[in-house]
Amino acid sequence: MNTTTGLDLFKLLAAMRAADAAASRDVLDLGCGPGFHTSALALHGPRVFGLDRQKLFSVEGAFTVGDVTRLPFAADRFDLLLAFDIIEHVPDVESLFSEMERVLRPGGRILVSVPSDGLVPRAWFAATLRRAPARIDPTHVRFLGYPGWRDLFAAHFAIEDAFGQWFTEHGERWKRMGNALLRRAPGIAPNLYFQLRPI
Repeated sequence: MNTTTGLDLFKLLAAMRAADAAASRDVLDLGCGPGFHTSALALHGPRVFGLDRQKLFSVEGAFTVGDVTRLPFAADRFDLLLAFDIIEHVPDVESLFSEMERVLRPGGRILVSVPSDGLVPRAWFAATLRRAPARIDPTHVRFLGYPGWRDLFAAHFAIEDAFGQWFTEHGERWKRMGNALLRRAPGIAPNLYFQLRPI
């Protein structure tokens, strides 16, 4: 059994909500890693396929190795695409977005999660806490706040929803207080979620 965090479960619940809203039959989990979200969401009902650039899958299921900028799937194949914590790692975001649109069926949706600077830049926050290695990922090719992510996505997709989540390490009290504000002001969160559809 995979070890999960509150953040993993939050992502899974967000994915389940998006799958229900899109009446999804076929879901693609881009950058699925060990396959936690892929396999757990499959238990919820839709057919879920996981794709990652290397074989990290630790569970049984429909997984494939591939490049998110050259997806090995036919056009109009999926009702819902999940892109949890991958967009900040992809240098060629234009090709990624083009491929997402290509494999998404008409009326389909995309759910992404990305890190955000929030109100306080994460680099400053991490340095202040002397925990920079736990917070700053050297594989990120872009690190934006809410306005930057919003503008990047809005240039390619219609944004249907945006919300945020605190890191679970902030503690329950911070989560309760923060989550009350996130729907109204997602820019304050260190993790952002966007539900998108092609324009």
